[in-house]
Amino acid sequence: MKTIAMTGHRPERLGLPLDVRGNEWAPIRYWIHNTLKEFIDKYGEITVFTGMASGADIVMGYVATLMKQSGFPVKINCICPCTGYGRKDPVYTQIMERADEVINIHDTWVRGCDNDRDEYMAKNCDFMFAIFDGHQKGGVWSTLKKAYRYKKPVSFCPKENWPDAYEEGK
Repeated sequence: MKTIAMTGHRPERLGLPLDVRGNEWAPIRYWIHNTLKEFIDKYGEITVFTGMASGADIVMGYVATLMKQSGFPVKINCICPCTGYGRKDPVYTQIMERADEVINIHDTWVRGCDNDRDEYMAKNCDFMFAIFDGHQKGGVWSTLKKAYRYKKPVSFCPKENWPDAYEEGK
């Protein structure tokens, strides 16, 4: 079984709404679905790591829940920096209820807990998906460096799947 983690930006950085179920997120959802399907076709059952942050992490978890409900061989592991992380997101409960495992890196929020979660995912995945704008600073860049340090292959979401608002810098 192969494990795929996601790193990526929050919705506001992508010019997208918080709720990943909307039409604005459809091209990214399709990319995730199709790419996960390719992994299933190649490797069989897969495990998806979602870090439960709004945006890229949540859309990965959401797509994985839909695929799991449709009968695809997908396990979902929520890798949370701390207990309750992400609970304000509109699809948080849906993902948590369908998770095969929930791992809380810390019991409560502590400085650097996001970084600890990212380290765990990079170290323990086989592949990393990324929704990355190319700016070499911040959490996504840091997580990509971790994945590269552990020699994990990274699949980048093509920018043509991103919203026009982001591309225009709005």
